[in-house]
Amino acid sequence: MKRKLVWLGLSLLIIAAMVLSSCSKTTTTTTTTTSTTPTAATTTNPTAATTTTNTTVTTTTTTVTTAAVGTPQYGGQFTLLNNANGTSNADPPGWDHMWAITLGQGSVWGNPYLEKLMVGGIEEYGPRGTNQFAFNLFEQIPEQYYTGLLATSWEIAAVPGGPTVKLTFHLRKGVMFTGNARYNFAPREMTSADCAFSVKHAAARVGGPSIAYLTNVDTPDKYTLVWTFSTFQANWAWRFNGTAFGQIWAPETFAAPGGADDWRNQSGTGPYILTSFVSGAGATYTRNQNYWGTTKINGTDYQMPFIEKVYYPIIPDESTQIAAIRVGKIDWCAKVKTQYGPSLSSSSPALIQAKYLSGVCDYLKLNRLTSATMTNKNLRRALMIGTDLKAIPNLVYGGGEYFSWPFFPGGAGFVPLDQMPAENQEDWTYSIDNAKKIMAAAGYANGFKCDILVPSSNPTEIDLANVLVGMWAKVGITGTITIVDATAAAVAFDQVTYKDTYMGSFTVVNSFTAMNISRTGTTAGSIYPPTDPQGIKQENLYLAANSETDPVKRATLLTTLGLTYGADVGTIGFANPYVLNCYWPWFKNYYGELDASYYNAMPMIMRGWIDTGVKSGLGK
Repeated sequence: MKRKLVWLGLSLLIIAAMVLSSCSKTTTTTTTTTSTTPTAATTTNPTAATTTTNTTVTTTTTTVTTAAVGTPQYGGQFTLLNNANGTSNADPPGWDHMWAITLGQGSVWGNPYLEKLMVGGIEEYGPRGTNQFAFNLFEQIPEQYYTGLLATSWEIAAVPGGPTVKLTFHLRKGVMFTGNARYNFAPREMTSADCAFSVKHAAARVGGPSIAYLTNVDTPDKYTLVWTFSTFQANWAWRFNGTAFGQIWAPETFAAPGGADDWRNQSGTGPYILTSFVSGAGATYTRNQNYWGTTKINGTDYQMPFIEKVYYPIIPDESTQIAAIRVGKIDWCAKVKTQYGPSLSSSSPALIQAKYLSGVCDYLKLNRLTSATMTNKNLRRALMIGTDLKAIPNLVYGGGEYFSWPFFPGGAGFVPLDQMPAENQEDWTYSIDNAKKIMAAAGYANGFKCDILVPSSNPTEIDLANVLVGMWAKVGITGTITIVDATAAAVAFDQVTYKDTYMGSFTVVNSFTAMNISRTGTTAGSIYPPTDPQGIKQENLYLAANSETDPVKRATLLTTLGLTYGADVGTIGFANPYVLNCYWPWFKNYYGELDASYYNAMPMIMRGWIDTGVKSGLGK
């Protein structure tokens, strides 16, 4: 009993100290100016809260002063277990980060020292600012919530007489590459030539139709960069800035002995310098003493970053990761499975746990092209209505939001279920009797057979498939499961050679990448016949949304697209699982943001510091 009372007293003292040290105040001043112009350009300002097109351009400038927790402290080491796409489980695939553009590893390992033209405006629009956007979606920042980083501003302008669009960046002056003494690379100013080199290098590495619309890169002067698009693509910011594609390199790195794939050759403009890498152990980044960025806290300007060293450990075993979080060897891990929450609360009560939606959903793609049953909309509806979608989050994932497909809750195009048309709501409402009724009306009173093709690489999807088979049996649908290796599954998905349905997993935080899972077209991978009226309608809506430069108008088009697609039941989306964001209370000036530009934690880390008093008080 005495031990419990001592612990209780200590806990109360710690909580009181945390409350006193975390008091904050945010002052926001907003000015809006509206002007009329005869041009047909779309102007995007890094501080713009709204963007309009054609004759009226509205610019909203927001100045934010954040009173952060306590007095900033310089020094200390911050250990980040970044589980984004397995980056904490293995070595980076290479230090020339274009090798990893599609997976995000390059973005994670390079962000401490390689910066981008734009970044999520966490001070302007996040919880520490106007709170318009929480920055809790990995991979996706709506373009209206970007702000300048290496660029101070940018404009998108249509070229008269055609679909061509020019994107002009105005670069920040005086930003310095750190250089690298290993090959006599002296610090120097970053210019538009470096930015052009970087995007051309990335384009050459990546290639393919996903970036084919970038047709030219120009440098009119030392601080101006111009990209030419053959046509506007709504996903441009995600593709060309959000991923590792957007990182700006010095050409000297590639000319050095060993090139950019040697970690010792790295150099950038960022808040940290890569100073150590041990294969299988981790990477250490040391504070860039001459970093250009500052932040205002309680009315005082401070040079960033505050923390002296940032360490990215490589810990392959999940139980070892959790053990390190439990004892405070890990300061922050933004992706912890909810199953560990109770034990972490018990062993580490001071550890902060914030639950959020992962943004990744399993889905069942229905073969609208050749299946004997799935070409029938009524049978597709019966299949969905005969699936207890509301029960699946707890049965399979340990909790989550059951309605998150095809768009993320709160994202562009998302419509809450209770606001959708009656038919859409009916499809999401589990009813054995209704499913049987619809099947009988379609001539299948005795049910039908449905095969699920599942990649062997995902045990959770195999578990989900078994749950589905059990549910369908209650309505007279005989489900079978075909398990194949990942390569065979990819071919079956691309060529639509699966018999009835295909089970996969994909992120829903980006409206366009989510819709591409079920997008129609004339390729072998289409789920619609090329002449299918529904497919043509969906394709036209997709193309209209993708070519709309105004984010507000685009969201309206996406809403219509989502409702149209959902009513056709071409894909059944399952639960969006919850994940835990875990961090210790000694990480100060942190407001719960997860990502500021495709697995980019640097904007939060370089504004945060280690409160040594709180850390020592917790015995860490």
